[in-house]
Amino acid sequence: MCTHTRHTEKCTGKQLSTACNFPDTLHAGKFICGLLGLLSAFPRHFFLISSLYLHREMAQNWIFSLIVLVTQVAGLIFAVVKTFLVQRFSAQKHTWGCLVVIVLIFVTMLISINQPMAEEIFLVINMCALWLATWFCCMIEYNLSVEVTLLSTHSQSFALGLSCSGILASVVMIISVAVREDAAAIANCCHSLAILVSLAALITYTVFQCLLNRKHQTKGEAKDEQLPLKDQINNNDTKQPPQSPDANSTNWTRHVCTFYVALVPMLTCSVYPAVTADVQTASSGIWARLFMLVCCFTIFNICDCICEWIGPKLLMISQADKHFLIVFPVLLIIHTGFIPVFIFWNAHPRAHQSNNAVFPGIMIFFSFCHGFLSHLSLLYKQESHSGPDISKDLWWAIGGTIGAVLSFAFRAIT
Repeated sequence: MCTHTRHTEKCTGKQLSTACNFPDTLHAGKFICGLLGLLSAFPRHFFLISSLYLHREMAQNWIFSLIVLVTQVAGLIFAVVKTFLVQRFSAQKHTWGCLVVIVLIFVTMLISINQPMAEEIFLVINMCALWLATWFCCMIEYNLSVEVTLLSTHSQSFALGLSCSGILASVVMIISVAVREDAAAIANCCHSLAILVSLAALITYTVFQCLLNRKHQTKGEAKDEQLPLKDQINNNDTKQPPQSPDANSTNWTRHVCTFYVALVPMLTCSVYPAVTADVQTASSGIWARLFMLVCCFTIFNICDCICEWIGPKLLMISQADKHFLIVFPVLLIIHTGFIPVFIFWNAHPRAHQSNNAVFPGIMIFFSFCHGFLSHLSLLYKQESHSGPDISKDLWWAIGGTIGAVLSFAFRAIT
């Protein structure tokens, strides 16, 4: 899903001294941080993919758009109130609690699957679980991003793990569909695997905290490091940047960048996955059941992961105003052009879907375009912009919510 979490938070001297003790033997630190990112974002990707797959046979044309809207609204509300919520609890207790709740959500879903109930009632239960899973995943990702940011050498591994979580969710669904044919059996299999992944996330975070706390320095050493760090933070807070002669141009560029941050997820969420997930193949058999999972979700998440991996190289473009203001609009126009393509591809009757290679090829270009645009917009001037990254996260969530609302109209057209 087109949800990116990038937070930059200030840390205390005690936290920094703890982070500096994180073991790097055999790249254990990078591996654990990457694994945390992979497992922490898994539930929201899994619930989105499984909900779309399990409810694909419902007659209502707006089901897919509703599922996407529930996910985006949950992320939007958290983006608004996260500062208020996070300050009420310690990050460790908060994260542990959220991980436990997610395990309980998966267990509840597994129990409800095996109970006889109407399809509409199961849809309501699924939407509630999707909302809660997205909400708690956003909390976990926020807290972990704050903790991992203290480990400057591992933040990229954590971000890469977040991007790979969608691939893991797709693989879990593909395995479940491949080994089971009945819808109830598929739901049981995938939710059972999801419980195992969530338990692994809980264990990994416990190991992460144990490694952080294993080599605590003495109070005297912590105080010695805390004083200069506090002075440095105060100096950074009170230091006023000099007014440049082209301040008006810089402010205008920032407003344009903010507009781009909201526009990218709006364009993407208007068709992905509400429209793209309903594209069908002319083939039959196992490929017909796996087509949506492979050609829609797996391709999109793999391309997003590749863009995350090469993301630091995009700084050369994002830090140059001239290149950014030229490259970004061109990519944005190309990205907008995919919307009518997907609407046409999903239109009835679907007589143009005999070739199974065309749609995956279009999805590859669409996914790479989204990945480059999202990373360019979120990386642009991130070091020189004043203020926290909360505004970027908020505008990204607003754009995704607007896109989910637009998907209702695009679904109606098809």
